[in-house]
Amino acid sequence: MEFLPFSRAKTTNAAVLTLILSQFIVSAIVSKILEFVYLDSATQILLVEPFVFLPGILLFFRLQKKRKETVRFQKALRLRFPGWKNLLYGVVFGLLIQPIMYFFSAVSLLLFDNRVGTTISSMEGIPLPVALFAVAAVPAFFEESAFRGMVFYGYGNLPGWKQYLGAGLMFAIMHMDGQQFLYALFAGVLFCFMTECSDSLLPAIVAHFTVNATQTCMALETGVTSSEAIDIAALLIQCAVLLVPSVPLLIFTLWKFYQENIPRTESGIVEKKDQDRKEILADGFFLCVLAIYGIVIFGELFT
Repeated sequence: MEFLPFSRAKTTNAAVLTLILSQFIVSAIVSKILEFVYLDSATQILLVEPFVFLPGILLFFRLQKKRKETVRFQKALRLRFPGWKNLLYGVVFGLLIQPIMYFFSAVSLLLFDNRVGTTISSMEGIPLPVALFAVAAVPAFFEESAFRGMVFYGYGNLPGWKQYLGAGLMFAIMHMDGQQFLYALFAGVLFCFMTECSDSLLPAIVAHFTVNATQTCMALETGVTSSEAIDIAALLIQCAVLLVPSVPLLIFTLWKFYQENIPRTESGIVEKKDQDRKEILADGFFLCVLAIYGIVIFGELFT
């Protein structure tokens, strides 16, 4: 087997590590700027998102070039229109998965505070369209481009379940928040399924936007800012009740979506993986990402 110092999975892990480090650096810079200039929450997000995600994405394509593998930006990010029906499926999935996400969120509240609610509540007074653009649209575009585009493509030579789980895991870790981990992992894997079936990033972007937009509207309406204002036991019971109708309906809709979109590529033929390249998910870059996340979660739990 040919030795590949820069396998697709390894270049992907390096890019994700760059993304994580960029997140810390950009957040530190913005915090320093806030000492001298007032910026509302929406402006902060709009400033942070491009500088967090672009370095990692650009590094990924640069490392692919070092491997003498030219990757078209459009192919890696699956920038194609999948049809209006698939976009509608994106909206439906964005609504159907939320009871499950709420259940995972409620379970996580047993250990972690809800920092997302705090962030959204800080947008009170900002016009709703601006808040939706900052909290829902921009993160949906950049996060899906990075994780259902770059990362999911970069893990393409891994066994199927590792490709899905790896991309979902990196997506969950990127949030650097224990309270979001379970539901981000679940959503991340599901969004990978949507991307693979439709061979397009757009349904996942639409679903991601739908989730963020719904949560934003609900948080601004209820004014809930943290787990301290929530009866967690009652919330768990409510979420469990909602799971009864939502899970079967989600499974049925996933099946219909799969039937509508037998997994394909732009050529109409499922792209086979290079079976000679036995790539692995865990390497030095991957372990660095896990270590950074472990330190952050340890800090959340014990400080």
